[in-house]
Amino acid sequence: MAFLNETFSPESLATDLTQLLSDDATPFGQERLQTIAPPPKDLTQLAEALDIINWDQTADFLTAITNEEFLDSIHPTLRNGLVRRAEYLPEQTIDSSSGSLADSDWLTGLVGALIRNIDGSLDTLLNGGYATQEDAIAPEQADRAGNTLTTAHNLGVLSSNQTVQDFVGAADANDYYRFSLTQRSRLRLALTDLTANADIELLNRDGKVLEASYGEGLASEEMTQAVDAGDYYIRVSSAGGDSNYRLAVAANVLSVPDNAGNTFRTARNIGTLGSSSRSFQDFIGNGDANDFYRFSLSQNSNFSLELTGLSADADVQLFNSLGQLVGQSWAPGSSSESINRSLAAGTYYIRVFPYATANTNYRLTLNAAELTASPSSFSNVYGYGLVNAADAVARALGQATSLPDVANLGGNNWGLDLVNAPEAWARGYTGDGVVVAVIDSGVDINHADLRDNIWVNTDEIPNNGVDDDGNGYIDDINGWNFGVGQNNNNVLPGTNDPGQGHGTHVAGTIAAANNGIGVTGVAHESSIMAIRMGDVSGGRFLNAGNLAQAIRYAVDNGADVINMSLGWTDSPEIQAALAYAASNNVITVSASGNGDANGNGLPFPGNPARYATQYGISVGAVDINQDIARFSNRPGNNSDLQHVVAPGVRVYSTTPNNTYGFSSGTSMATPHVAGVVALMLDANPNLTHAQVRQILTDSSVRLA
Repeated sequence: MAFLNETFSPESLATDLTQLLSDDATPFGQERLQTIAPPPKDLTQLAEALDIINWDQTADFLTAITNEEFLDSIHPTLRNGLVRRAEYLPEQTIDSSSGSLADSDWLTGLVGALIRNIDGSLDTLLNGGYATQEDAIAPEQADRAGNTLTTAHNLGVLSSNQTVQDFVGAADANDYYRFSLTQRSRLRLALTDLTANADIELLNRDGKVLEASYGEGLASEEMTQAVDAGDYYIRVSSAGGDSNYRLAVAANVLSVPDNAGNTFRTARNIGTLGSSSRSFQDFIGNGDANDFYRFSLSQNSNFSLELTGLSADADVQLFNSLGQLVGQSWAPGSSSESINRSLAAGTYYIRVFPYATANTNYRLTLNAAELTASPSSFSNVYGYGLVNAADAVARALGQATSLPDVANLGGNNWGLDLVNAPEAWARGYTGDGVVVAVIDSGVDINHADLRDNIWVNTDEIPNNGVDDDGNGYIDDINGWNFGVGQNNNNVLPGTNDPGQGHGTHVAGTIAAANNGIGVTGVAHESSIMAIRMGDVSGGRFLNAGNLAQAIRYAVDNGADVINMSLGWTDSPEIQAALAYAASNNVITVSASGNGDANGNGLPFPGNPARYATQYGISVGAVDINQDIARFSNRPGNNSDLQHVVAPGVRVYSTTPNNTYGFSSGTSMATPHVAGVVALMLDANPNLTHAQVRQILTDSSVRLA
């Protein structure tokens, strides 16, 4: 049979389709299909629909003939002939060549037969131009696009213009597409051929709307946007009524200037930062994996950095002049990044870099405000900030600028790095000649990392039973034990409780030798005067001696610094002893305390630290990230309190019997500060009590 007339008309298509369905020669067979005559009106309308919609794909033809109205007219024929085993088998079809069931929509078999028998001439059918829109059958469209971000239809990497057609409406309100760009590009989206109002949106990889077009009526929706390399989504949504649409997507690569250097050596020099904000825009991603900037601070400053305008995941790091990391921000996705740090004067570097394969533009904004030692710079959390040996020693020497940076030690010595002790060592200041009294649970004076740095009373003859120096203490060679019922020269810690090692741990943080083993103390050539206050059990002294008496012993026997990593019941005698130390220019350094019974820091320091409004220094604890320790007592709101913070979380130091261990507490932070004071006094032994307090707080790094 002839399947097509030379001249196309809707009537001829209807006739041909009817003949096709009833012909013995069709793969379906006469026994399965009934002759349809005269041609149903729906077939004529089908031809007109095909003509006006002007489809050119087999799938579109399939969509048209699944129209409910059309199926109703030939429903018995299709059910009884094509699909005898079940009604509308959704996962099966008659294969057009074999008549067997196959995996796909069952109508595909019918369409395959129609197209094959029409002999590939469907294009001729689709351009007749006879019908009007009013005659068209509204097709029930196949939904090619996904309806959520996770099911979005993937357009792949845009390397050429792409066009897709689909439908949105009451039953399919949203169509999502996803695509990727490998380079920064100018993206153009066009939504045309609408039959009802529809809108279009461009979304980033996190689903955030970047650009949108919300036109009215049947007018086309268009947008043009410069976008970075990365992953994106398009959302087409119904805005009233059912609509077909044609979506065109085009991307043209844009050249991106790289103004920032790609290494430390080639970092973009942005000069000295001041209080005015500075902003820089650039791109990071494919072909540009790192952007480096260099800047200087002429004074101690409260530095802030913001990285904004991201369309993909990028991160930022802050380094000192030696390339050592001092700050970083790793926010997820396209979230903005920020770093806020109090920095000493000097040179610093910033690195902006993408996460994984991300590509994005960014805006880098920098600001640096001068830090001054005034009440306004006092924090009720950090006091005057993180103790800073590099600047404190420089000020002790009368220098206007901080000591130069040196390489970090790293590892378990992170506390030394945080307080910048190695910077002082590099200038030759190690605490040599400075005596630090440790009033605590006793000190293992025989520890391999401490024995060479234990104070010796040279005016006393060992073990002769005589008070040779006339100080009231017999044979006090290395210090004294003030424990009630003891009162002797045995300064070694007890062994019946782990807490007995507390004083040895404190002593190591101050003065452990720089001998290549174990740990190194902040002031590793200072001398430890061991003063024991009795036995310890469960973190408390069982037979606590007289603290005021111990303070006076330290002052009278040559201590320059007194470390008190302890809390004590207040008394007028203690206050008087602290005043006595201050009057002799002996610096008392006291732990602020470890909070309440639940380990939560109190809003005020304990005793004797609370007397740092007049005497000595109060010390709180921070962790490796410079965050306040949960247990650390805060300084309160009185800026007269000379309060600083230092490393106090998982600090590694000496423990009895030539061992080492980690411990946390303001007790661990306090010896860091005592060690820094020893470095200051090594640099300038003539500093007064008032000068040490002022320099220590002025030089500390402010923390927010």
